[in-house]
Amino acid sequence: MKTRCTDYVFDASAQTVELTGLASVTQNGLLIIVNVTDNIIIYNFADPTKGATFDGISTFILVYDTTSMDDADKLLIYYDLPDSVLNPIGKITITDDQDVYILPIVDTDGGGNPGINVKIMGSGGAVSIPVEINGAVAVYSRGSFSTVTSVISSATSVTLLAENYERQSAVIYNDSTSILYVKLGAIASNTSFTFKMYPEDTVEVPNSYCQIIDGIWESANGFARITEIY
Repeated sequence: MKTRCTDYVFDASAQTVELTGLASVTQNGLLIIVNVTDNIIIYNFADPTKGATFDGISTFILVYDTTSMDDADKLLIYYDLPDSVLNPIGKITITDDQDVYILPIVDTDGGGNPGINVKIMGSGGAVSIPVEINGAVAVYSRGSFSTVTSVISSATSVTLLAENYERQSAVIYNDSTSILYVKLGAIASNTSFTFKMYPEDTVEVPNSYCQIIDGIWESANGFARITEIY
């Protein structure tokens, strides 16, 4: 099952990416790596020009030339985990004012033991607690919450949604008579965009994309009506 890897080490000059948050890594598991900072795909399992060799442990040596990039660039990495290490994702309520969110990780203690993170949300804020899994965990599906916002149109690039690692998906509606260019990344323009939205168009953001989303209109009138689901 596809999962996002947030623990990694990127060495741009050496053209390597090390996956540090997985208990076990294989060549066949890596699906895609996107340099979100530069909005460039640097690894795609289906593209031999953007392939990689594997050191047999946890590091991939990229074919794509990343030497002009920076080690601190943000990467979006998806990996195909075997079902044996996957954990349910969801939410269970333990009191009237306290929720527990189950978020999947693979190694809670650094020793290769599969586990989960439990995030307790209450009036006092949020606390994340690593928990080792013993037996089954029964949870309800996520995506039970949403927020609806409006962003006033602008002829210069504006942020439609800020980075949010709890986002599951989002829907954007162009409530304007002008074309809206939406970019999965920073600084949208009419030549750097992901979606071209005509008046009254609606787009759904790909599941699990959690980075910044910017937009720019051809002329300023109306709004972007946005529903963020988490």
